[in-house]
Amino acid sequence: MKMENIKIREAELKDLDTLLEFEQGVIEAERPFDAGLKPDPINYYDIEQLVASPDVRFAVAEVDGKPVGCGYARIEEAKPYLQYDRQSYLGLMYVLPDFRRRGINNLILDDLYRWALSKGVTDICLEVYPDNTSAVRAYEKAGFSPYLLQMQATIGIRTPHASEINHLAKIWYDGLQDAHAAILPHELRDDRTLESFRERLPALLDDTRAIGPPGIPYGFCTLKNDELYQLYLSAGARGTGAAQMLMNDAESRLKSRGFTTAWLACAIGNDRAARFYEKCGWSRIGIVNNPVQLASGPFDLDVWRYEKDL
Repeated sequence: MKMENIKIREAELKDLDTLLEFEQGVIEAERPFDAGLKPDPINYYDIEQLVASPDVRFAVAEVDGKPVGCGYARIEEAKPYLQYDRQSYLGLMYVLPDFRRRGINNLILDDLYRWALSKGVTDICLEVYPDNTSAVRAYEKAGFSPYLLQMQATIGIRTPHASEINHLAKIWYDGLQDAHAAILPHELRDDRTLESFRERLPALLDDTRAIGPPGIPYGFCTLKNDELYQLYLSAGARGTGAAQMLMNDAESRLKSRGFTTAWLACAIGNDRAARFYEKCGWSRIGIVNNPVQLASGPFDLDVWRYEKDL
């Protein structure tokens, strides 16, 4: 390909559909590096606003009249403690796969650099996932160097890791002792040891969601078919809203599995849990027999049955 066939021009609103396609290419490439992204369809940018803004240079690369890449520079106020008062942020840097390694990205960067200089802006920044090594290398070749490392921890609803089983078992055991020790039959209470919870959890992980920092979760919720099977929270996390988040997630998962009505068993006399379930819209149907498995065999247990239409 001859370089003279490549043209860099300013984006126009007529390019909107193409730019939206380029944006989806960026999202597809970055999705493996960010577990926090919502399921598709999503958008990163208000592209129409960016194209129309006087503080943005939105460049499009064309080859023989066909748009093959893009990128924009947006002028922003710099933080007050920096030596410069404005900087240029780069975004939506993208080239179609078939046109990569031909210098097109560098031509787009050069166009954005010259525009920034024309506005009196000399500091350029962009964001890139550190695990996206090919992008990191490309920007390093273009003169960029690491600046601040943005770190992130997910403390919301997530799938627990097998390494967290001991911690989850302790939450389960402590929660049972706290809420049920005085109201459960001694046969069941004596059977539910910390080790028994460690042994049960591996088979339940696929249907379990945890909340709290990785490695030290605050609580968990497990489903079994149409049943909200277990929901426990550490004492220190009560009052934080974590239980409500676990409940909302459980109801959403149950509904997504096609269930229109869900149920749960509440130990008779566990008034604190009962108040929480009722606050969440669950209705007590009555007392039912809910057999449970002990090490010694099946055990008949009467419970309060709660149900909710999803």
